[in-house]
Amino acid sequence: MSFGLYWISIGIIFIIIEVFLLTLDFLAIGAAAIITGVFVFVFDIGYDQWWITGLIFLISSTINLYVMKKYVVNWFHVGQSQQSPMSMDNAKGEKLKVQVMGGQKVVFFDGGYWNIKTDDEVNQGDTVEIVEFGTGFLKVKKIF
Repeated sequence: MSFGLYWISIGIIFIIIEVFLLTLDFLAIGAAAIITGVFVFVFDIGYDQWWITGLIFLISSTINLYVMKKYVVNWFHVGQSQQSPMSMDNAKGEKLKVQVMGGQKVVFFDGGYWNIKTDDEVNQGDTVEIVEFGTGFLKVKKIF
């Protein structure tokens, strides 16, 4: 098998991986490997000039990744929210009731009790709004 076919085979493998992952990263790298294989065929680059193929692959994959991230990804996300449904940012502004459990002020949110931090004085039964998320706690502000 010629050196160019190795590059094209690697490119096809990356594109097959892309079908399952849908990140567009493997598509860009697979296209760069195929471009490298085409250059090897066109310019008759052999095994002894492996560094040239590495350089071609590096340059083409960098350009492909840049183009994919800068332009192509936006075509797929047209009309979609920029925030993931799994993102906690979607819950900012949510209003919750303060409870006291074991001497700690907590709120029940997303199926569990969260410790709260606030600059306001809050008591059990007060309504608070989520401002930001910390590791293991919610920063809230009191709703008057």
